[in-house]
Amino acid sequence: MNYRDEKVHDRLLIELTKELDRLKKLDIFSSSFGLPNPGELERAQRRKSYDVELTFSNFSSVIETKVDSNESGRWGKLYQTQQIVSNANSLRYLKPQKYFLFFTYGNSEYYTKPYRNGPASPDFKHINLDKMVSFVESVFKLPLTGKSQYKEWLLAMQVEQ
Repeated sequence: MNYRDEKVHDRLLIELTKELDRLKKLDIFSSSFGLPNPGELERAQRRKSYDVELTFSNFSSVIETKVDSNESGRWGKLYQTQQIVSNANSLRYLKPQKYFLFFTYGNSEYYTKPYRNGPASPDFKHINLDKMVSFVESVFKLPLTGKSQYKEWLLAMQVEQ
């Protein structure tokens, strides 16, 4: 896998979420990221204005992914996560209840926005590499169809740790 490619992480997250839905184990997703019961998966896809949309029967998750890049907007504009929150409120395809998640897999864990890491928007919850490793580790007891790709993903994240 190309660890530095954010789209690879997004694809694996989408596929794994679909697998968890198929196995009726979305509670692993929600408990790993401190979210309420999601219900059933309705939509899982990449989006143009942010990286990943996971819409469940009970809420939508709006996800921005960073590997080795900074959150854009640092020179006098709104930061990317601030723009996403502002725009997401007008998107009719999202549920009224939204959870914003900021996934960091590499050096992005340590990029700063005036003396802090993580997302600029307080509406986003920071999901760091340690949480992602724990999440992917927690699914290996399940009968996943794409287990080898998730194993490769997990090993790459463990190397990065």
